Amino acid sequence: MEADSNPTKSKRTVTIAPGFKLWREVVTSLTDYHGMDVKVTVSWSDELGQLVVSRFDVRQMVGGEPITGESLRKFALQQVIRRSVTESVKSGLTPGGEVEIGQERAAFGLIPADRVKQCQASGPVPETLEWVATLYRAAFAVGDAPTKTVREVFGISQSTAGAWVGAARKQGYLGESEGPGKAGGLK
Repeated sequence: MEADSNPTKSKRTVTIAPGFKLWREVVTSLTDYHGMDVKVTVSWSDELGQLVVSRFDVRQMVGGEPITGESLRKFALQQVIRRSVTESVKSGLTPGGEVEIGQERAAFGLIPADRVKQCQASGPVPETLEWVATLYRAAFAVGDAPTKTVREVFGISQSTAGAWVGAARKQGYLGESEGPGKAGGLK
């Protein structure tokens, strides 16, 4: 499988947290993905406050097997949505800045591994809570469970992750939840 992911810069960016922007549209082309050629457009939905798949073009490869329901079930759309965030990170649109070659990073490449360790050691101090809010928003944007993402990135318990998210809200880094499945207002 060959993947070519190109951010469509002409569609501008959207700010999802202070200092954290995403491309409004990223087109990913996959060649010979489980015997299919696929082109996926991931776009930002202002209405939902999330990234969504706005176009999904699947073509039978020349001389390849026909496209079936079974072959389509093999396609991992969520991975392509995450890749669109990675493209924003690579472009330096995120708080962690541009990615250095060989730099170890977590959460879509969003946060440098050394920063994760600093936050783990420091606990819920302002810098950590800023990262908690950023990770929460990034997870929400791609349709992942935000508090679970905070838990996994920082290697903390679910209750501690919930407490850190609550502290981020209380300190104004993350707006109040607007209900189930809503990240809360941008601060």
